[in-house]
Amino acid sequence: MSDTVNRFAIQCFTLGTERVKEKCQDLSQEESLNPMGFGHNCVNWTIGHMLKTRKFLLGTLGDHSFTWTDKDDEAYGDADTVEEAAQKAAGGRSLEQLLEDLDTTLGLLKKALEEKDLRSFEGQYPFFRGQAPVHEIASFLIWHEGTHVGEISVLCEALRN
Repeated sequence: MSDTVNRFAIQCFTLGTERVKEKCQDLSQEESLNPMGFGHNCVNWTIGHMLKTRKFLLGTLGDHSFTWTDKDDEAYGDADTVEEAAQKAAGGRSLEQLLEDLDTTLGLLKKALEEKDLRSFEGQYPFFRGQAPVHEIASFLIWHEGTHVGEISVLCEALRN
């Protein structure tokens, strides 16, 4: 791996995984499904949403090995309200499984990012309603994940106080 962008991406995903696991330590499944006020989703849904976007990035990088089902897509897909998101998440994965999945996807992302520089992918790839180069997709998803890591930090503190 020669690209500093890849090293930065690995560092961001590693720090995000560590922070979420740290903040969720000793959090119960029930607490993880507690819908939060002030327009934020529950911890369980937010982690599942992060995993859904990690799976998308892995697929864009050519790795389709992370097991994620249509049921998972439904559980961690869009919802109109925080209450609806919590209800969907209740039918999804347990907090324990989600935290294990963070480690799994981190390992897969590290492997993919160590094998091929983000800037060496040619062409445009589907992203939202358009197309973008892989390094721009990865940059956005790193920002996206960082936002949710901060959100989870706040949510976990609110649950404990």
